[in-house]
Amino acid sequence: MAFNTLTKIRAAFTPSAPIAPTAAEKALAERDRSYKAYRRAVLADREKLFSLTPEGDLLRKFGKTLAHFKSYEEGRMVIYVHDQCKGWLRNAEEKYRIEALRMIGEQCQRNRMRSGKPPLDDPMPEQPDDAFRLCKRELGL
Repeated sequence: MAFNTLTKIRAAFTPSAPIAPTAAEKALAERDRSYKAYRRAVLADREKLFSLTPEGDLLRKFGKTLAHFKSYEEGRMVIYVHDQCKGWLRNAEEKYRIEALRMIGEQCQRNRMRSGKPPLDDPMPEQPDDAFRLCKRELGL
């Protein structure tokens, strides 16, 4: 008897037709699909860039090393970028320097989010430059 009662209650609260998503939910779903497609395209382009020339292999190693820097090591990261610029990165083609800057920006965002800060927070004109801007200057971009 209890089983029948629970079945009747459950049936009373279960909608007979699925609820259609709202316009806002559709927009969010479309934004998510677009962002995932964009990320796949960026990663595919990055992989293609890695395989083109010896600079691509150096860029891959550069990205792997960047991933090891934590938020409290941003000074060390800027020094690392400076050393790479003295070695090969400053003389690399612009597409490699732009991709290196993109990797630096992604790492800076990850570090900020891991430390509980907003992912983007550009310094005001009177404030000193952050790690991203120092690295951008080193790359000559």
